[in-house]
Amino acid sequence: YQRSHPNMRICYEFISLSSGERLGVDELDPVLPSRAMAIPAAIVYYDNIAGVTGPLSEVVTYDGNSKGSRNSSYIASKYSYGKQFYMRTILYYAIAKNDSIALNLLFNKLGGQEEALASIKKISGYISFDDKVIYKDYSGKEFRTSGTISCYDMGQYLSYIYRTFTINPQVNQRLLNDLAANEIGSPLSAAFPEDTRILHVLGRNTERKAYMECAIVD
Repeated sequence: YQRSHPNMRICYEFISLSSGERLGVDELDPVLPSRAMAIPAAIVYYDNIAGVTGPLSEVVTYDGNSKGSRNSSYIASKYSYGKQFYMRTILYYAIAKNDSIALNLLFNKLGGQEEALASIKKISGYISFDDKVIYKDYSGKEFRTSGTISCYDMGQYLSYIYRTFTINPQVNQRLLNDLAANEIGSPLSAAFPEDTRILHVLGRNTERKAYMECAIVD
């Protein structure tokens, strides 16, 4: 695939969740996860706050401090400031609707991005979202920037969801349900039979033409 698309920068990490087999191609290079960061953020929320039955009825308010735009947020496009949501709804929007404001509200409930990332790094932090690294975009232009991770890290987060689920299904059942209900089509669907279950988030940064598909394929 890389040879067929020499003008693209392609990174890849495959993990067999049943055997532990791994195959990576440039999996340690920095990539832009964009709103796919909702995956590790949701893991930390369920682990640290919600647990099996935790306070998903807690209410948060969409206000002027909520970062995001109409182009990347279902909330911003549909609601006015002052709208209140249950945390269960915010978690669903962050995963299933790839909602940027929902992701920022989720980070806020985790004590802010810095505190959330400290917990995320305990799962994997080869490249942490707040690290300043050299990132090369589709055109070959280089930036020194934060906001990246590696395919290796995302593979670790998805593996963590699976391992936790096999030990105690109730903890991550809601997260898996949201991944399965994602409203953005998966590019992986073309590679598998029609009835294959793909639980995923597609991170998209259209400005830098960067796309990151993160999926558990059943």
